[in-house]
Amino acid sequence: MVNVRFGIVKGLMIGGIAMSASNLMFAWIAKVGPSETLFLATIIVDNFTTAFSTVAFVSFLTVLTGQAFSATQYALLASLGNFGRTTLASFSGEMVDALNDWSLFFIITSLMVIPSLIMLYSLRHYFSDLLEKAKHKDESPTPKEQENLTQ
Repeated sequence: MVNVRFGIVKGLMIGGIAMSASNLMFAWIAKVGPSETLFLATIIVDNFTTAFSTVAFVSFLTVLTGQAFSATQYALLASLGNFGRTTLASFSGEMVDALNDWSLFFIITSLMVIPSLIMLYSLRHYFSDLLEKAKHKDESPTPKEQENLTQ
Protein backbone atom coordinates (compact mmCIF):
# COMPACT_ATOMS: atom_id res chain seq x y z
CA MET A 1 0.00 0.00 0.00
CA VAL A 2 2.77 2.47 0.91
CA ASN A 3 4.71 1.56 -2.25
CA VAL A 4 1.65 2.28 -4.39
CA ARG A 5 0.71 5.51 -2.63
CA PHE A 6 4.12 7.06 -1.93
CA GLY A 7 6.48 5.24 -4.28
CA ILE A 8 9.01 2.45 -4.04
CA VAL A 9 11.91 4.63 -2.87
CA LYS A 10 9.91 5.99 0.08
CA GLY A 11 8.75 2.43 0.79
CA LEU A 12 12.37 1.30 0.95
CA MET A 13 13.24 4.20 3.27
CA ILE A 14 10.31 3.47 5.59
CA GLY A 15 11.12 -0.24 5.54
CA GLY A 16 14.78 0.37 6.42
CA ILE A 17 13.91 2.68 9.29
CA ALA A 18 11.24 0.28 10.58
CA MET A 19 13.60 -2.70 10.49
CA SER A 20 16.23 -0.66 12.32
CA ALA A 21 13.66 0.22 14.97
CA SER A 22 12.69 -3.43 15.38
CA ASN A 23 16.35 -4.23 16.15
CA LEU A 24 16.18 -1.65 18.93
CA MET A 25 13.35 -3.70 20.44
CA PHE A 26 15.74 -6.67 20.68
CA ALA A 27 18.21 -4.37 22.47
CA TRP A 28 15.42 -3.44 24.86
CA ILE A 29 14.77 -7.12 25.63
CA ALA A 30 18.49 -7.65 26.27
CA LYS A 31 18.49 -4.74 28.75
CA VAL A 32 15.30 -5.51 30.71
CA GLY A 33 15.61 -9.29 30.74
CA PRO A 34 13.08 -11.99 29.92
CA SER A 35 9.55 -10.75 29.27
CA GLU A 36 7.08 -12.82 27.29
CA THR A 37 4.95 -9.80 26.44
CA LEU A 38 7.89 -7.76 25.20
CA PHE A 39 9.24 -10.77 23.30
CA LEU A 40 5.85 -11.31 21.61
CA ALA A 41 5.61 -7.62 20.66
CA THR A 42 9.18 -7.65 19.32
CA ILE A 43 8.60 -10.75 17.18
CA ILE A 44 5.36 -9.31 15.77
CA VAL A 45 7.01 -5.97 14.94
CA ASP A 46 10.11 -7.68 13.51
CA ASN A 47 8.05 -10.00 11.28
CA PHE A 48 5.85 -7.13 10.10
CA THR A 49 8.81 -4.87 9.27
CA THR A 50 10.63 -7.73 7.53
CA ALA A 51 7.56 -8.44 5.38
CA PHE A 52 7.08 -4.74 4.62
CA SER A 53 10.72 -4.32 3.61
CA THR A 54 10.65 -7.47 1.51
CA VAL A 55 7.63 -6.21 -0.43
CA ALA A 56 9.37 -2.88 -1.06
CA PHE A 57 12.57 -4.64 -2.16
CA VAL A 58 10.73 -7.05 -4.46
CA SER A 59 8.81 -4.13 -5.99
CA PHE A 60 12.07 -2.30 -6.58
CA LEU A 61 13.73 -5.33 -8.18
CA THR A 62 10.70 -6.01 -10.35
CA VAL A 63 10.93 -2.53 -11.84
CA LEU A 64 14.67 -2.85 -12.43
CA THR A 65 14.49 -6.12 -14.35
CA GLY A 66 13.89 -6.25 -18.10
CA GLN A 67 10.91 -8.19 -19.36
CA ALA A 68 12.88 -10.58 -21.60
CA PHE A 69 15.26 -11.79 -18.88
CA SER A 70 13.29 -10.94 -15.75
CA ALA A 71 13.71 -14.31 -13.98
CA THR A 72 17.49 -14.39 -14.39
CA GLN A 73 17.95 -10.71 -13.55
CA TYR A 74 15.64 -10.95 -10.54
CA ALA A 75 17.48 -14.01 -9.20
CA LEU A 76 20.86 -12.29 -9.59
CA LEU A 77 19.72 -9.02 -8.02
CA ALA A 78 17.95 -10.78 -5.13
CA SER A 79 21.06 -12.88 -4.45
CA LEU A 80 23.25 -9.80 -4.55
CA GLY A 81 20.86 -7.98 -2.22
CA ASN A 82 21.00 -10.82 0.32
CA PHE A 83 24.75 -11.39 0.03
CA GLY A 84 25.72 -8.76 2.58
CA ARG A 85 23.11 -9.89 5.08
CA THR A 86 24.15 -13.53 4.95
CA THR A 87 27.88 -12.76 4.89
CA LEU A 88 27.77 -10.36 7.82
CA ALA A 89 25.48 -12.65 9.81
CA SER A 90 28.18 -15.31 9.90
CA PHE A 91 30.41 -12.96 11.91
CA SER A 92 27.75 -11.76 14.34
CA GLY A 93 28.65 -14.36 16.98
CA GLU A 94 32.24 -13.17 16.99
CA MET A 95 31.04 -9.59 17.39
CA VAL A 96 28.80 -10.47 20.34
CA ASP A 97 31.67 -12.34 22.00
CA ALA A 98 33.94 -9.33 21.55
CA LEU A 99 31.32 -6.86 22.84
CA ASN A 100 30.04 -9.17 25.58
CA ASP A 101 26.77 -7.21 25.46
CA TRP A 102 23.73 -8.24 23.43
CA SER A 103 22.07 -4.87 23.88
CA LEU A 104 25.03 -3.01 22.38
CA PHE A 105 25.15 -5.55 19.54
CA PHE A 106 21.53 -4.85 18.57
CA ILE A 107 22.09 -1.10 18.82
CA ILE A 108 25.06 -1.41 16.46
CA THR A 109 23.03 -3.51 14.00
CA SER A 110 20.36 -0.86 14.15
CA LEU A 111 22.89 1.85 13.32
CA MET A 112 24.35 -0.19 10.45
CA VAL A 113 21.35 0.72 8.30
CA ILE A 114 22.25 4.42 8.31
CA PRO A 115 24.81 4.31 5.44
CA SER A 116 22.38 2.49 3.16
CA LEU A 117 19.58 4.95 4.00
CA ILE A 118 21.91 7.87 3.25
CA MET A 119 22.89 6.26 -0.06
CA LEU A 120 19.23 5.59 -0.92
CA TYR A 121 18.33 9.19 -0.03
CA SER A 122 21.17 10.61 -2.13
CA LEU A 123 20.18 8.43 -5.12
CA ARG A 124 16.43 8.97 -4.74
CA HIS A 125 16.18 11.21 -7.83
CA TYR A 126 18.06 8.68 -9.96
CA PHE A 127 15.80 5.84 -8.76
CA SER A 128 12.67 7.96 -9.17
CA ASP A 129 13.64 8.79 -12.77
CA LEU A 130 14.42 5.13 -13.43
CA LEU A 131 11.09 4.04 -11.98
CA GLU A 132 9.24 6.71 -13.96
CA LYS A 133 10.88 5.55 -17.21
CA ALA A 134 9.93 1.96 -16.44
CA LYS A 135 6.36 3.06 -15.73
CA HIS A 136 6.09 4.86 -19.08
CA LYS A 137 7.72 1.95 -20.87
CA ASP A 138 5.04 -0.36 -19.47
CA GLU A 139 2.30 2.02 -20.60
CA SER A 140 3.56 2.36 -24.19
CA PRO A 141 2.54 -0.39 -26.61
CA THR A 142 5.06 -2.93 -27.83
CA PRO A 143 5.95 -2.92 -31.56
CA LYS A 144 3.62 -5.90 -32.07
CA GLU A 145 0.76 -4.10 -30.29
CA GLN A 146 1.52 -0.93 -32.27
CA GLU A 147 1.32 -2.94 -35.52
CA ASN A 148 -2.07 -4.37 -34.47
CA LEU A 149 -3.35 -0.88 -33.64
CA THR A 150 -2.46 0.50 -37.09
CA GLN A 151 -4.23 -2.30 -38.95
